[in-house]
Parts: sequence; structure tokens; C-alpha cells
Amino acid sequence: MQQALIGGYEDVATNIGSTDSTVTKVSPVGYAWRLAFDEYGDKLYDNDGRHPSKLGSYLAALVHFSTVYNKSALETDWRVNGVSEKHAKNLMAYAEEAFQKHLLVVEQGERRSNTFP
Repeated sequence: MQQALIGGYEDVATNIGSTDSTVTKVSPVGYAWRLAFDEYGDKLYDNDGRHPSKLGSYLAALVHFSTVYNKSALETDWRVNGVSEKHAKNLMAYAEEAFQKHLLVVEQGERRSNTFP
């Protein structure tokens, strides 16, 4: 399921990025989630088992932060109330790994991987 979602987002980005000079980025939240799942499992989900918990939302926010600002999640000291420093650091590391290895950037139909300017 996760791979199908990732593939769908990547296909949409490629189609959008090929139509004009827009630079399109796909924030690799799914990859970060996959990395963190072995350690956190169901703790990433809210009680309904479908929506993200505070930990899952924080992880997604860290990946979006990196994608939007092109900065490392490790550079922020922002933490959500109720997320311990230990969990925050772990989730920052997962967000950073996903951002470094899996950010998709599409420019004029060409896919390229993330590199910091």
C-alpha cells in the first residue's frame, strides 16, 4: 500500500513538472514513515489506526520542513509538546535520512535526486 501511494505521488509530480518550467518536489514522508515504523510501529498511528498520532504528525512535519526550506531536520530545535527529546531526535534522524535519500525533484520533466545547493 505504501509503495503504491509513493508511486502515485511521484507520477503526479512528473506529470506536473513536465508541463512547464515549474520545479516540483515530492516530500518523502512515506519513506520516513517506513524507516521509523520498525522502531515505532503503531505508535505512529492515532487510536483509529488510520490517521497519524502526534509522533507520526511530527515526523511528517519534519520531512515537510526539510522539503520546503531545503534544510536538514537536524537543524531545527522545534519539538511538539508531549514528544520527548529522545523521540524527537530519533524522528529527526529518520526525517533527515528520508530527505537525503528520497526527495524527488522534477524540473521540466526530468527527475533528479536531492542535493543541497
